[in-house]
Amino acid sequence: MVCRDVVGPVTNVDPAPLKPGASVAISFEAGAPSELHVDWYEAPADPPAPLGEGRVWAAPFSGTGPVTSGTTAPAESGAYVVTVFGRWQGKGDISYGFYVVVR
Repeated sequence: MVCRDVVGPVTNVDPAPLKPGASVAISFEAGAPSELHVDWYEAPADPPAPLGEGRVWAAPFSGTGPVTSGTTAPAESGAYVVTVFGRWQGKGDISYGFYVVVR
């Protein structure tokens, strides 16, 4: 059996601005997770229409995978969808998505 999400991340409507190579701080009320993944994907040229207070992105993203991983914004200008996944041993996990523009 395989458990697979079929909906991409839900993000903010308007992209948050970041400078190239900016460091991004991520913290959780539950404390530091035992596992953390932060992946940056190029956003499609035509983002999905806003749905309420967010955007629901199609999964999977086109291309072969994330542009980069970690808490540093890409050096290349452009629009990105950032996915954040945290897991706490014996307590569960959580996923977040963010729509950002690097310029």
